[in-house]
Amino acid sequence: MAKLALGEAVKRAYDVISSLDEAERPRAMQALRALLGETRVDELGKLDSQPPVRGLGGNVTLVKYLKSCDAHKPARRFLATCQWLQDRGAKSLALIDITTAVKDAQLGKFSNPSTFLRKNIQDGFIEGKSNAFFVTEDGRTALGTRDE
Repeated sequence: MAKLALGEAVKRAYDVISSLDEAERPRAMQALRALLGETRVDELGKLDSQPPVRGLGGNVTLVKYLKSCDAHKPARRFLATCQWLQDRGAKSLALIDITTAVKDAQLGKFSNPSTFLRKNIQDGFIEGKSNAFFVTEDGRTALGTRDE
């Protein structure tokens, strides 16, 4: 019964969000997702029992995101940091973006970030060069994330 009531509430919220102008919709959807926690709202406003895309809209701190991705080893931590930044809206990344994010989160720096970039490129998890790269679908799969 509660799930049905929640579903109806989400549908009503989605109807209200749909009536907003395009500039306001993303923020409203982000707020709705944040309120629902582990429940995700798809484009039709229906409840989706799958977990949300990690870090969507910056709802998750880098520290929590790294823990959720089980990113204890440096190469995986590098990859997860890249994906976290992409989830927050970065289209193309540079090494300075990764090192700055880790520094800002007070996680300690990478010994040699270019080594971890190179390893992830070799594994097919990242494409590009040191001044412009992005996480591939294989990289997202390796982290356990997915696109909406």
